[in-house]
Amino acid sequence: SVLGIVALITIPIGGKTEAKATPASAARVGAVQLASLIVRDATSLHLVDLRAPTTCRAKTLPGAMCLQKAGDGGFIADLPATRTLVLFGQGSALSLPDSTHRFPGKVLVLDGGFDDFDKQVLRSPAAPKNPTPPALADYRLRAALHGHFTGSRIKAKPITVKPIKVKRKIKKGGGC
Repeated sequence: SVLGIVALITIPIGGKTEAKATPASAARVGAVQLASLIVRDATSLHLVDLRAPTTCRAKTLPGAMCLQKAGDGGFIADLPATRTLVLFGQGSALSLPDSTHRFPGKVLVLDGGFDDFDKQVLRSPAAPKNPTPPALADYRLRAALHGHFTGSRIKAKPITVKPIKVKRKIKKGGGC
């Protein structure tokens, strides 16, 4: 039991220790959130497309690195940890390369993969059926991101909110 306690103690030697990225510790990021991160500061991200090289070269995220050959992700461990590593495949099912475990920086995995990014950002968003303020804000954000990534100059269609008749009670009585 003494050895079990000693194994839990980590002693940093010659600098700070950082947690290594594992598939379990890689955070998930949504398509709209990732698109916002790319627009805000694309230079702070390493985007790595883990799909087949021919598929990646046909259509991928702007600034993403494609694998040279299928399954060859060895370069990931050599990327500088000054940027956040973002990995994505075709859909939700994604097997991370072994070199991901050796990347010392922050690792994000695109939830839903390129399919979800394509559906939520690269395709024109549909106007909400029930135009509540949060739904309108989401629609305008997705329309702006769609325009940024596709180059389309079409702005979000104006949506008219249906007026709601408010019933007011008239208070009786009371003078001064």
